[in-house]
Amino acid sequence: MESSDKILIVAFYLAKYDRKGLEHLGYKNFSKAFEDIANKLNSNRNTINNRRDDFDPLFEYRAGWHQRELSPKKLAIVDNFNHLSEIAFTEIVRDILSIKDYKILDFLKEEPEDYTYSSRGITGKKAEEIFSTWFSNMYPNMNLIDTRDAGCGYDYFVEDTEEAYEIKGLSGDYGGILLTDKEWSIANKMGDKYHLILIELIS
Repeated sequence: MESSDKILIVAFYLAKYDRKGLEHLGYKNFSKAFEDIANKLNSNRNTINNRRDDFDPLFEYRAGWHQRELSPKKLAIVDNFNHLSEIAFTEIVRDILSIKDYKILDFLKEEPEDYTYSSRGITGKKAEEIFSTWFSNMYPNMNLIDTRDAGCGYDYFVEDTEEAYEIKGLSGDYGGILLTDKEWSIANKMGDKYHLILIELIS
């Protein structure tokens, strides 16, 4: 993920949660937050401040740059992250500021209408079936357990192991995906044992 995308995500978070967001991230005030975030993301404090101000008109804390229209890239950030719970969004921002760069964050939509995602719709179910068939053929001696209806935060796990798999599908070769709060939480706890599988071009 490019540094400019990370800056926009963090800036949107700060605009949305204001001082509560500062507390979640361990900052006492915006001045120190802007300085530290700028150092971590190879930017400068004024850029972080201005990008937060870009998103301010969406919320009630400050007027911000109310005279400006949000660019397609900024609208995409809003569309990607505004639906997340405070807990899930906080974990994403903490990961960005810890210099972690999970590949899941690379599935940003360039513009709100240019993507297709499904967590359990037709595309998602086809993706799960494709993965299940592939796994059975590739690892015939391993037992893949279906947990899609168990609400445990992943679609499958491998019997007698700690490996779990969450499957997502795209109808095209580009797009965004959606993770639920439960999936984010379980992925964070399991670390490398949690595998996110993205299957493209599902018709």
